[in-house]
Amino acid sequence: ETVYDIDCNKHFDIRVGSARKICICTCEDEKVHIKLQSDVLDNLNSLYKVKIDERKNRLDIDCQNKKALSGFEAENALDIMIMLPQDFTEQCEIDASAKELYIENLKLKRLEYDGAADLVYIKDVEGSLEFTGKTDYEINIDGTCTQLDVNQWSAKALIHVTDINQYTFVNKGRKSDYSCKKFGQDSRYYRSGRHL
Repeated sequence: ETVYDIDCNKHFDIRVGSARKICICTCEDEKVHIKLQSDVLDNLNSLYKVKIDERKNRLDIDCQNKKALSGFEAENALDIMIMLPQDFTEQCEIDASAKELYIENLKLKRLEYDGAADLVYIKDVEGSLEFTGKTDYEINIDGTCTQLDVNQWSAKALIHVTDINQYTFVNKGRKSDYSCKKFGQDSRYYRSGRHL
């Protein structure tokens, strides 16, 4: 686990590459935590290095693959936990690719996720979430999610919510479609330019 002390509001720019599962949440202490786990890969410290570069109001974190592990191998074996300090996180940008992405108990102004994620689980998030990608997203929302923007090219997002009446959906994309599904009920389908 890599732990780094934070003493003021920061803009986080995090690049982690490919992973099987990525979990993002906020923590109570004044530190950022990056934890790599695997039940398949031995000695993660020899395979990956977490590089941190701090500037005035910005912190760049790069999870570097030292042994040229393939993206396919990482997506089947590597789990990454990212914990951001609740009091010192304004904005975070994450560049990654994952089979599963969990965003839970997160409090910040804005989180931007750039990359692929087959399944996305969002639970109790205060702040704005933005996803940008060229692949389909299947997004599950439970509890609070104050704002979610999905930017895609020639792709679609399937969004599962517990109560469809709590949310407003607008599709502003070109060549993109999205579907909304309330748990246990038939989905509704919307094309570009049509609003719910």
